[in-house]
Amino acid sequence: MTLLSYSSCSKDDDSNSVSKAELLTANRWYIKALDVEPAYPVVIGGITFKVHDLYFLFDNCATDNYLIFNNDSTLISDTGNTKCDSDEPQTVYGTWQLDPAQTKISWSIPSENIDEEYGIAEINRESLKLVDIFEENGVVYHGVLTLKH
Repeated sequence: MTLLSYSSCSKDDDSNSVSKAELLTANRWYIKALDVEPAYPVVIGGITFKVHDLYFLFDNCATDNYLIFNNDSTLISDTGNTKCDSDEPQTVYGTWQLDPAQTKISWSIPSENIDEEYGIAEINRESLKLVDIFEENGVVYHGVLTLKH
C-alpha cells in the first residue's frame, strides 16, 4: 500500500508506567492482521473480490517475518525461519523514529527503498496497531496493521 496520508488516535493502556519507545523496543513484532475499510478489491483467478482482511494474502513464508525496534533508533527487519525467496537477504537494517507527539512512527530501510509512516492507533505490551489512510482509484481506504509479540 502506498502511504498518501495518515491519521492516528492514541489508545495506550500502559502509558502511565512505560513510554511508547519502551513498548516498541521490548521485543520482536510480527504482523498478525491487516484490515481495511471499505473493502479492498482483490483479483483471484480472474475474479474480483472485495475484502476487509488483507492478511490472508500474505504467503505462509512471510508470516514469520518480524521487526525489531532497537533503543538506538535502528531497525531490524528479518525474514524469520522461512524465506519466500532464497535470494532475499535474511536481515535488512534501517532506522525508526517517533514524532514529537508520539502519535506517529516512521521507519526507513534504504537497501529496500522503504520509507513508511503510520499513525499509532494503539500500543501496549502485547500489540501495536498502526493506521494508514491511502487512496487508490479515487477510493480512500483506512488500513489498520496489527503487530504482536
